[in-house]
Amino acid sequence: MADYGNVHDAPAVPLNSDDPRKQVQGGGDRGFNLGGHEFTNQQLGIAGGILGTATAIGLGAFAYDKYNDSKEQAAEDEWGFKNWEADAHRRQGEYLEAVKANKDLPKLTWVLTDANNIPQGAIRGGQESDGTPLYIARAFHEQGVHIGTASANFKDGAHIAYNGKQIEVPKYEILLGYESAVRWVDGQGPLKNLIGKPVEGGREPDGTPIYIGQGHLKNSVRPGKVGANFDGCLIAYDNDEEKERNYRYLVYAQ
Repeated sequence: MADYGNVHDAPAVPLNSDDPRKQVQGGGDRGFNLGGHEFTNQQLGIAGGILGTATAIGLGAFAYDKYNDSKEQAAEDEWGFKNWEADAHRRQGEYLEAVKANKDLPKLTWVLTDANNIPQGAIRGGQESDGTPLYIARAFHEQGVHIGTASANFKDGAHIAYNGKQIEVPKYEILLGYESAVRWVDGQGPLKNLIGKPVEGGREPDGTPIYIGQGHLKNSVRPGKVGANFDGCLIAYDNDEEKERNYRYLVYAQ
């Protein structure tokens, strides 16, 4: 496995996110498309709002008050798949309610999707050698939440790196937001000497934070996971887990 080389010479991957609210413009019953799931204006306005719509289209209940947000849970709590999925549905519901009400959207947010359905406004975390965009995903696996890659070409879902392997996950969250809210900075080896405030994307089973990285690999730039316990950026690639010791990681712009 080749190292990243001189990270200062490597081309930066531009972020291409826009305000996702522009999806609802256009009038009529066009509504809103979120990762391949169509919400009509009529559905957005029915009694119960998004909570009613979720059940109607088969996404399940958002369970606002049944589970606490994951970031508020103690590290030692077991974060099972159902808890993560319920949290993900709640975040999706809050996001869609904000779109419906024309409220200010968060600078960054995780939104549930599946397969190769890429919502508009997804933050670009890399690109294939032919320029195809790659996006930042995260998914629950083995009692942790891990960072990976999503693409319109990945029909089997997001690809995450775990325990030396590439794992395909059909249901995952994807990072949406404004490009002005984040920037990439250089890193090497275990992520300990931080520059800026890194964007936390996941957690190990013991509660250790996992952050969003980006590594240069075989003429492509790919998102992956970095942290204090990893000697580089771990990237899912070609049915394997690759490690790039020199990488970039995502931080808040301010």
